[in-house]
Amino acid sequence: MGEFGVEVRFGTLADITPVLDFWREAAEDTDRHDSADQVTALIRHDPEALLLAELDGELVGTLIAGWDGWRAHFYRLAVHPDHRRKRIATTLPAAA
Repeated sequence: MGEFGVEVRFGTLADITPVLDFWREAAEDTDRHDSADQVTALIRHDPEALLLAELDGELVGTLIAGWDGWRAHFYRLAVHPDHRRKRIATTLPAAA
């Protein structure tokens, strides 16, 4: 278990729909063009790229982390609006 009870784990194919729903909610209605096919391709290509933060079993944050052999790249760092300011956005990159 991580800091403040937040657990970080890798996303799986079973998480695709909840993650897409989460991104729509966490983005607070900004224009998102994510699809299940894109997330499926990500997980199949790199099963450890999608990190999910959970608090008491609830999805509260996400991060897509990549490594090209020289530098790290972070995408989709998102925290649920009700759980911001709880160090989740710090916990996810540390776990990556």
